[in-house]
Amino acid sequence: MAPRLEELETHRKAIYGHCYRMLGSVVDADDAVQETMVRAWKGLEGFDGRSSPKTWLYRIATNVCID
Repeated sequence: MAPRLEELETHRKAIYGHCYRMLGSVVDADDAVQETMVRAWKGLEGFDGRSSPKTWLYRIATNVCID
């Protein structure tokens, strides 16, 4: 079952910290979190539940930061 948007939003602060540690910039971390949430929203229907929503968001955020 796909998580609701509200559930994804509860992880925003943790995702921000993750992006900040990877990028070292407040502005870049803000942008990365925003892009992470957009990608998660677009891929919400494709979430198959093999991992927790938090783990899924961290993977998306990591990929955004690397890109």
